[in-house]
Amino acid sequence: MKPSPEDLESRVQQLEQEVASLRRGGRRRKRTVRYRSAAHILGCPLLCIATGPCPELGESVGHARGVLAIGDVATGVIAIGGIARGGLAIGGVSVGLFSLGGVAVGLLAGAGGVATGLVAAGGLAIGGLVAGGAAVGWWPVGGGVLRIPDLLETFLGR
Repeated sequence: MKPSPEDLESRVQQLEQEVASLRRGGRRRKRTVRYRSAAHILGCPLLCIATGPCPELGESVGHARGVLAIGDVATGVIAIGGIARGGLAIGGVSVGLFSLGGVAVGLLAGAGGVATGLVAAGGLAIGGLVAGGAAVGWWPVGGGVLRIPDLLETFLGR
């Protein structure tokens, strides 16, 4: 059975509304969460959670700052987020003393797909004592290894 012109017009209007909703960020709009604990340590909130956009603060992503920070971007002693910075950083891209993530830059230790640190483990590990599919360091262990002392000897002739 062939749809009537009225049915087709109704369907076109419905689709136009759905497209307009998607252009405004409709169904995929990220939920905004903001929380700061009342307890503070040295002026920083003990717990801070910030996810999603916040037009009032002018943030397109949530930036959590606290002792324990959880958010799209997190900065804290313990930071958990898409981008995490702190003493212990856990996230997609993490930077800290101890880091765990897809790309983990750790001063002391890092673990992740790409990891750096004095001690590092990952698909690509770079640092001191390292283990990985590709390991570059002073004491590397893994599939393909490159010892930095050997590299220096090759290029500097020492």
